Amino acid sequence: MFRLDCPQCQAALPVSPAKAGGEISCPTCQAVVPIPKLGELRQLPRIEEDVAGSSRKITRSGENAGSPLPFLTLALVAVGCLIAAGFCGIRWATIEVPATTESHIESIQNDYFEVESSVLLDQYEDMQQYGMEIGMPYKYQLIADRRDAWARSGLTAAGVGGVALLGSMLLAVGGRRRIS
Repeated sequence: MFRLDCPQCQAALPVSPAKAGGEISCPTCQAVVPIPKLGELRQLPRIEEDVAGSSRKITRSGENAGSPLPFLTLALVAVGCLIAAGFCGIRWATIEVPATTESHIESIQNDYFEVESSVLLDQYEDMQQYGMEIGMPYKYQLIADRRDAWARSGLTAAGVGGVALLGSMLLAVGGRRRIS
């Protein structure tokens, strides 16, 4: 609906695009008001009714009735998260893990082939007597854990950034649909 002002009493008249080029009677002063053609009608301010239909909001045609703040906020969150995801991805890619569990076991097996049997028996007896506890993970495991943490952080940031980007795009499309 568009707002057309009565030329005699200046009353605001709601006019639909279907009535373009016709005439309308002013309910206030009963004057016959010509309705402009559709191209000129679209230049007039719009009247939008809310869900209840009780209050009306007047905007200029072509302006977004909603606030750009949610769109800008989501867009900035998306950009920030995607930058963070890129940083995490670079950190993940630059961390080199010097060994894996499999290569570590293989090196231990190779070392045992070179050690004398008496030394192996002494180590076995020590393990039987004192137990075999490893107080800390090996250094390569700590490095691998740090690398995995960067990967998880990057994927989380990318996910949040993607959702924020999608939300900002939906707000932008929704704003355009309200205008037309």
